[in-house]
Amino acid sequence: MNWYLFWYLCIGSIALVTLSRAGRVFGAGLSVWRGRIAELLVRNILIGIGLPLFAEWLVVFMLIITPPDELSAPGGGFMLVMAVIIAGAGVVGAVRETRAWIAWIAYYRGAALLSDKRYAESLTLYERTLHRHPKLAGAWVGKAVTLYRMGRGIEALVAIERALVLGPKLAQAWVWKARILTALRGDIEALMALNRALELAPHTAVVWAQQGDTLARLGRYAEALGACQRAQDKKLARDHSPASHGLALATMATALNGLGRSAEALDAAERAIALNPYPVRSRLAQAVAQERLGRPEEALAAAEQGLAVAERYLLDEPSMIAHAEVWSAKAALLRQLGRAGEADTAEARSQALYAAIRGEVGAAR
Repeated sequence: MNWYLFWYLCIGSIALVTLSRAGRVFGAGLSVWRGRIAELLVRNILIGIGLPLFAEWLVVFMLIITPPDELSAPGGGFMLVMAVIIAGAGVVGAVRETRAWIAWIAYYRGAALLSDKRYAESLTLYERTLHRHPKLAGAWVGKAVTLYRMGRGIEALVAIERALVLGPKLAQAWVWKARILTALRGDIEALMALNRALELAPHTAVVWAQQGDTLARLGRYAEALGACQRAQDKKLARDHSPASHGLALATMATALNGLGRSAEALDAAERAIALNPYPVRSRLAQAVAQERLGRPEEALAAAEQGLAVAERYLLDEPSMIAHAEVWSAKAALLRQLGRAGEADTAEARSQALYAAIRGEVGAAR
């Protein structure tokens, strides 16, 4: 084998490793077209692992067919060192991508269990994964989300902090930290976390929607409205999902009510209900807007519908944090109907759940 062939093989190996990085972009694009399974196969297995390993074995093959006299000739040692470096780069790249693949599998399996409201199974999956791979930031995020849904707020905060130590640039982790802090009544800290998420992912709708929700909770309605309008911008590059759109509309209705713009609030609430008739907050915003517009009969009907939705939600959803939010909204709806005694009971139930989430009392449902 001569030097020309050696350099051609080295250049080819380096090009393959470079292509494995470019494959991330291709895999992400393909996932939009064909779904997450395509991303798994193309990005993580074929490109992320296969190409670096192919580059490594290409160099190994080169060394095998190189005559010993060429390796002992002047410059042969340098050729050997270069080959080892390139082979090592292939191994390191493959190991890194394999770990990322494991994290991806664990996160989305856990997410599937979460969507089915199988919280105990999801937590077991994440804990088993983290026992084997304690440095997988995505698995820590999944564990934090599961604990948050189960009402174990302090443990969820610890888990999400661990995820951020391992992956400080994970915008999704900052968003979930904000949600957990909101449940723990740390709205200011939640807003700081969301500001960090926006620095990392300024074109992600869910971050803007969550920021609007937090600002509305703080009574900063004008800023909340601006954030929600940004969340609905069709030009956002990623994550313009029905969930983020629905959250933005519901929060927008709340903010508009706070600003005294009842007609616009009613329109936003009705659009949110059309998108997803289940959330109670949209029904509450609708009832408040109708009352302020001088339509008491419609306001009462909307409040009654909201109560029916709340009751159904409490039966269907085992998440403690969801129960706390729904009981709070239910209290507001009952006050809207003039049922002060029941409203106080509902509010007390909500406060007890939030206290349990903060670890102040036993987490009895």
